[in-house]
Amino acid sequence: MPRNELVVRITPQADTVTVVLVGEAHFDFDAADKYIQNVMVHAPKQVIVDASGLTFMSSVGMCFLLSLRRAVKDAGGSLKIASLQPMVRQALEYARVIHLFELLPPPPTT
Repeated sequence: MPRNELVVRITPQADTVTVVLVGEAHFDFDAADKYIQNVMVHAPKQVIVDASGLTFMSSVGMCFLLSLRRAVKDAGGSLKIASLQPMVRQALEYARVIHLFELLPPPPTT
């Protein structure tokens, strides 16, 4: 079965950077570091990771989120995850790292 390759969109706006993750979070360490640098160049006060389109997260994907969280926190900002899908949430729970993240509730359906 082919992988649903990860698409990462980084959108800066004022003091907030939104990181949209779509697909399966199979990272290599170099790519993860590059994405973190691309976020941190904007000196965000807040980073929101939109995980609504994220269908899978590898252990390196988890390391990416943890490293991004650390970089943002070390710079005095905060990281929030929005719209976490059940399978990815479960992976973070099993890894016992979900408590490290502030989770935003899904938007209301109309």
